Amino acid sequence: MSKRDDIPSMRRRTSTGKFTAFFSKNKNNASVTQSDSDNSLKNSHKKSDRSYLKIVKSPKSRRSLTIVIVSVFLVTVMTAMFIISLFSPVSFVESTENFFAGIGASGDFPVELSVSARNDIRNVGNDILLLTDSNINLYTSGGGRIFSRQHGYSNPKSVCSQTRILTFDTGSTSYRVDNRSETVINSTTNGAILCAAISYNGTYALNTYSAQYICETTVYSNKGEARFRWNSAEQHITTIALSNDGKQIAIGSVGAKNGEYISTVRIFNINSTEAVMVQEFSNQLILSVSYNDNGSWGAVFEDSYVTVFDDRDPVLLNYNEGNLNALDVNNKDYDLLVLSNYNDKNKNRIVVVDPNGNIVKDTVFEDDVVSCSISDDYVFLLSKGKVTRMDIEGEDSVETEVSSDCIFALPCGRNVVTVNSTYLTKSSF
Repeated sequence: MSKRDDIPSMRRRTSTGKFTAFFSKNKNNASVTQSDSDNSLKNSHKKSDRSYLKIVKSPKSRRSLTIVIVSVFLVTVMTAMFIISLFSPVSFVESTENFFAGIGASGDFPVELSVSARNDIRNVGNDILLLTDSNINLYTSGGGRIFSRQHGYSNPKSVCSQTRILTFDTGSTSYRVDNRSETVINSTTNGAILCAAISYNGTYALNTYSAQYICETTVYSNKGEARFRWNSAEQHITTIALSNDGKQIAIGSVGAKNGEYISTVRIFNINSTEAVMVQEFSNQLILSVSYNDNGSWGAVFEDSYVTVFDDRDPVLLNYNEGNLNALDVNNKDYDLLVLSNYNDKNKNRIVVVDPNGNIVKDTVFEDDVVSCSISDDYVFLLSKGKVTRMDIEGEDSVETEVSSDCIFALPCGRNVVTVNSTYLTKSSF
């Protein structure tokens, strides 16, 4: 064997070089045998393929990698939106629109406000509604403004679900339903609106004056279609509430009977105008009714709080000569009552009631309560210059300083959002 044959790498380089040069000049030369061509190609394909890959395959690989990354991102987003929609009370499309409407929210706390008067502040899921004389404003929990929409109402009031805001003009006929991305419904009623309610799934109810009766209560689907109507011929309806699924409604009304005034709580399934429960309370003025997650209803009166059931006797809590100073019944698990002793606003009794009518917290708060609110875990009490946070079922209590002219305080996780004449501010404990 020759020395040249002992070096395979040299043989390959030499053969490749000769073949390449020869083939480039004599592409169609018949003297080149098929065997020589096959051997040369066999020895040259590795280097040629590597060179080809470096020049051609690499850009395609980068493009393919980009496509894969984008595809994975889109699939992840769509999967997340699908999961969110499973737990959302509204449709997948509305959930998606709401999600992207929140992404574009800019800003943070403190939020500087205009001179318009503040009417109310409420939680809308994790968002914060600020209703003013002219606008419906929605902010994220971080202070980013999702939207600010004019309502044009003289006496606006709002009720909220986890995703929607029902705003109506008290004493007039106009109302609207908004979510993060748009105004879903903008409509009117036949009579002046007295009160309203909205359920977790977007079903809503309006109580209005009636031409033929005293009051008329109508329940609408989340698309604005009338599903239930009940007319009150003898009593004035003062408060209404819907179950989370929108299939039941509780109506609180006040009238006179045998020389004394009577408050009545009625519970209806919205597929029938025959009440499944009617409970009367003598010499009691009903102020509010709310739905509890276990199917019971909390009814707030001037002198007592009653947990109402459709299958057993109600549970009564007397105020024991205390006066109702403030309340929050927007929580699904608890209702909060602030009772002042003998008209002394600086000595309040804080009472938290669970859906079965049991008192889970009963403590004294020695300060004036400007506003109160309750979350899943805490009670928040706004007094002049501070907010106090109490554990619902424990004894822990902490304070944080706020502006002395704050008029509302709202839970924001473990922290609190307050509003005064100038700013919407988030404070930590």
